[in-house]
Amino acid sequence: PEWSSPACQQLSGVTQTCATKTLGRDNVAYFCYPFTLDMFFTQGEESEDTLPQWPVLYFEVLSLDFWQRYRVEGYGSLVLPASPGLHQLTISTWRPVELGTVAELRRFFIGGSPELEDITYVRIPSTFK
Repeated sequence: PEWSSPACQQLSGVTQTCATKTLGRDNVAYFCYPFTLDMFFTQGEESEDTLPQWPVLYFEVLSLDFWQRYRVEGYGSLVLPASPGLHQLTISTWRPVELGTVAELRRFFIGGSPELEDITYVRIPSTFK
């Protein structure tokens, strides 16, 4: 609640698509998407002795198949670095999975997958007090 940004600043976006590459046993994707973000901190009366909660970026990774259908491949979050400059960061992702062969066949042939209604559940839900 102490953080704000200019009203004209867009706080969500979509990056380019890419192909994955096998690195060891994992398939990895490299995204280099430069962006600028202006955030302002306003210290409240009750938070004078406590440190502020640092802003968090949330990620939703989607795949696009041959038939132009999207599927969720993962969710992740990243606490923004506290120091200025160039940063190379690795973000681990996870996705909700329906158990069973039928669910995997449905995901492959029909498309779609379970999704989070509120992306803040990736880290600490916004409804958590």
